Amino acid sequence: MATNPKRQLASIALIVAGALIVAGSLLPWVSATAAFVGTVSRSGIDGGGDGVITLVVGIVVALLGVLGLIQLDHAGVFVLGLIGGLIGLGTAWVNYDEVQNRVASFTSTAGEFGVASVGSGIWILGTGSVLAMVAGFLGLFAGEQKTENSLSQTPPRRDLS
Repeated sequence: MATNPKRQLASIALIVAGALIVAGSLLPWVSATAAFVGTVSRSGIDGGGDGVITLVVGIVVALLGVLGLIQLDHAGVFVLGLIGGLIGLGTAWVNYDEVQNRVASFTSTAGEFGVASVGSGIWILGTGSVLAMVAGFLGLFAGEQKTENSLSQTPPRRDLS
């Protein structure tokens, strides 16, 4: 188990971040409601989209958190968690722009007979990705914990008289 409390916290945050990234990948990225048709939602994994990539990234980030928590108190775990967060955030950013364009197109075409919006999944994906980046930084810069004994020891005094 990680001995540094900051790295333990960072590992737990990576697990939570991974879960959020996975949930965001599976939840709707866009929802549209039209008269006489109903509501249609699409997640990131529908049709083999970028959500498949973020789903894998989320699983990897969560596993890195578990590794950091149970045995591997190593900076590399947190560097990889940080990279996973960057991949997730970049994917959310690019897809948010694409979804926003689709929402605008649908709204202008459907007029008062339909409404579309960015789904919760893309927001949760972004939140999990930012959390993974924060956890990566926290774990990376936590460093080695100094023990109480090493702090209280002073060098021996020399008597020069």
